[in-house]
Amino acid sequence: MQVFHYSCFAMGTRFNLVLEAKNEAINEALSSEVTQILKAEETRMSCFMEEAEISAINRNAAHSAVAVSDNLAKVLDACQYYFQTTDGAFDAGLLHFTSLLRDGEDFEEAVPIKDFGWKQVEWNAQMQEIKFKSPYTGIDLGGFGKGWAVEKVRDFLLKEGVSMAFISFGESTVATIGTHPLGECWPLSIHHPVSKVSILIELKGDALSVSGLKDKGDAFPQEGVAHIVSPANNQVVKENQLIVVKAPSALTAEVLSTAVMAANEHQLAVIFNNFPDVSIYECVTGEPVFNRLL
Repeated sequence: MQVFHYSCFAMGTRFNLVLEAKNEAINEALSSEVTQILKAEETRMSCFMEEAEISAINRNAAHSAVAVSDNLAKVLDACQYYFQTTDGAFDAGLLHFTSLLRDGEDFEEAVPIKDFGWKQVEWNAQMQEIKFKSPYTGIDLGGFGKGWAVEKVRDFLLKEGVSMAFISFGESTVATIGTHPLGECWPLSIHHPVSKVSILIELKGDALSVSGLKDKGDAFPQEGVAHIVSPANNQVVKENQLIVVKAPSALTAEVLSTAVMAANEHQLAVIFNNFPDVSIYECVTGEPVFNRLL
């Protein structure tokens, strides 16, 4: 069976879409619309693009309340939801804290830890206004944005009547519609780059996300570049583990794959209790298997 493949660059990484090759003109039109969806979400959520709505909030919300568009209000509602349901393991308010930790800055004496994070965000969902209680708070939608965008794409394709699709963003967040054209599911093999251990995950209309330390390069395959912050202990996660989450939605999968890496034991218990419909696997460097956590 032939398939239609589309690829583009968005949110700093590669996006891939596979559709059934029924009608090339229709698939081209769908791909064009998908590109516009991705661009719109990036322009809304990026903390690096000056014109992005999130960037405007980061510049102004510490001074006065900022009105938020309907679309971004839904994003902030979701951030609030996942902050609560992970007991703070997912925290979208750590932009400046993360930057300082990555740069190795010694800031603990000058800036109290409590001045960072979502607890310093005043989000008024009814008025659709946001304000920061601390000038050190900033919103960073890493560990969220790709999952959100993938869900937007999947919702669009479903509304257009698509019955089979494979959506991959950065090869770390994946969502599916229907089944593989040659089988009963979409089989995915997840490989730990250091331990050389693999796990097979089967998707059928659901999603998957993978989180782990990024390699510095082929010359240093055993060394990871820290990119996930644990709000519970105010440290960058350094353990070279790989977390795989299978969930009904790509957004939940992406959020939890990051949150589980950052969580302490109490937060893990909260996550496991609040998300009983997900499957979570972990492989730590040196271990011969992926262990199922939930």
